[in-house]
Amino acid sequence: ATISGGLSSQSGTINPSVGHTLTVAGTGLDWQGGTLTGLGTYTLSSLTITGSGSRVLDGPTLSVANLNLPGGSLDVQAGTLNLSGTTSIAAGATLAFSGGALNLGGALDSAGIFDVNAGVFNLGNGGNSSGSFDAALGATINFSGGTHNLADGTTLSGGGNFAYTGGALDINGGITGTTVAAGTTLSANGQTFGGTGKLVNLGTFNLASSTVSGSVDNQGTLNASGASAVNGATLDLTAGALDLAAGGTLTKGGGSVNWIGSTITGTGALAGGLIFTG
Repeated sequence: ATISGGLSSQSGTINPSVGHTLTVAGTGLDWQGGTLTGLGTYTLSSLTITGSGSRVLDGPTLSVANLNLPGGSLDVQAGTLNLSGTTSIAAGATLAFSGGALNLGGALDSAGIFDVNAGVFNLGNGGNSSGSFDAALGATINFSGGTHNLADGTTLSGGGNFAYTGGALDINGGITGTTVAAGTTLSANGQTFGGTGKLVNLGTFNLASSTVSGSVDNQGTLNASGASAVNGATLDLTAGALDLAAGGTLTKGGGSVNWIGSTITGTGALAGGLIFTG
């Protein structure tokens, strides 16, 4: 089938069957909402994503350059979505990966929600964020390359795992900071968190032979091992627990360790000025 003047999808399902091709010429496909599925072929003169509807990719292979998701949601459940250039998620919008393949060829700038529901997703091209990264239970979001700048209001949530394995991960927000939500785990081994902002841990923070350049407010579980350090203005032990692994040392470089209401366990060492408050 051929549509010569362009097509706008606001809801419902587009489903070319196997062996058939849907050709959209003219202004191409304006995807505002609905499901794109089918075993057939999509031939589009262009693909734009507008509006604030619910969008599901369930089979086709699509490519978009410099995606700007203005509202609503886009959930990749099957098929392939290739994104080149910078991908932007507006506040209130959600880009989700549930299956198939989501390939980010450039930076991810997000004020909304980036949601991974299964598997391990590598963020290898950096970006600027003030929204939420959501890793579901059993899923992992891995900061693996590029420079990721996390501003005030950034949240790591969902009950899954976050790993910092490469590139640069900079905590830049110093007011509300970046928050690791309850039930969620952030792990780093041999890495340095850049930036002078604040990391608020309500979940589990595994710091192995790694350094945080900014401040940490621990209200969950902070597991420190190897030669690790917090070099910002403060390390606040507000609640929860700090566990110091055997043979390791957690060093507070400058500033103070404010022991407010936490439990300190383990046989490792804590080096730095300790202040009792609260």
